[in-house]
Amino acid sequence: MRIYKDQLIKINTDTDRNYLLHLQRDPNLCENVEVVYIYLLGDSLINYPEKNGNIIYIGEACRQSEATGKRFAQHISTGRDSGGDCGTIYSLSRYYWKGQTIRLRIFMLDDGEEREERESYLLKAHVKEFGALPICQGTTGENYKTDDLNALQCADAIRWFSA
Repeated sequence: MRIYKDQLIKINTDTDRNYLLHLQRDPNLCENVEVVYIYLLGDSLINYPEKNGNIIYIGEACRQSEATGKRFAQHISTGRDSGGDCGTIYSLSRYYWKGQTIRLRIFMLDDGEEREERESYLLKAHVKEFGALPICQGTTGENYKTDDLNALQCADAIRWFSA
């Protein structure tokens, strides 16, 4: 794997969510390009069980009928409390919309490398090193759409969290 992009993303800067939208026009992230990527917090650390770290998500992408770069525009919801894309990473979006600096590193694969195997290896290495999966892992898909979570009534569940 070799690093292709290493970019800070932050709301109200030149490299905000729109930067991610433009990655779909990056000629090196066209269709059939396989990548592994990591999102990290730029300014703070997560208190993981083994030690503090800043990695919040590890993923892989390859699109066969459209630009692979299009995947990155899905990661952050279209608005602070709105967005119906099941490709959005809800927790990553929360960090972004609250003004956190997020660092995106995109890696191109070397010949013979399998993206899903590389992603799996990085996730396992993170668990071994930090004691848990990255904090945003698992907050994507049909169950975590921004619109749906924003509309969720959960007052009775909250009392169980604080009991």
